[in-house]
Amino acid sequence: SAGEYARAVPLLERAAELEGEAAGHARFVAAARLCAAEIGDSNRAARLYERALESDARDRSAWEPLLEVYRKLGDRSRIIALIGTTAPLVDDPKDRSRLRFEEASLMLEEPARAAEAVALLERIVSEDATMSAAAELLATLLERQGRLGELIELVQSQLDRARTSKDSAAVLALSLKLGALLERGGERE
Repeated sequence: SAGEYARAVPLLERAAELEGEAAGHARFVAAARLCAAEIGDSNRAARLYERALESDARDRSAWEPLLEVYRKLGDRSRIIALIGTTAPLVDDPKDRSRLRFEEASLMLEEPARAAEAVALLERIVSEDATMSAAAELLATLLERQGRLGELIELVQSQLDRARTSKDSAAVLALSLKLGALLERGGERE
């Protein structure tokens, strides 16, 4: 409360180690928050958030700010690894889709992981029909890769969902897109 954050962090960290899992977890998060927000020590904040996640990998108050710290550090591989371990534990399907979409987007920055990113995007689209950004990115990738049959299937499923939800603007746009794809020589299965 006196604003002596640099002195408070090691005390919180030591208290966390002494208190054990439940209480210690909250202290690690508090120390990490101080490092990130008040001291500006992203590396130490990352280490402390990681310690908190050791006792509770589901805790959003630890993994979400840790992702932010990794983003600030520009550490793509640690972001991907954290999302890979965290996303399956996230209960909210929207949050899970958002995390996986970020993971897929980061994978695309590495050309060797493009196929892995496409598979992840396909999974996102199949699990969360409302994740339009994932569907759009997947469509772009399928188009670039010349996977016309799969692209047609994707657009057809989006069209079916638009019809079900009575979204007339989407039905029109997707119908036109599907027609253009079919004209290019794709065959519907």
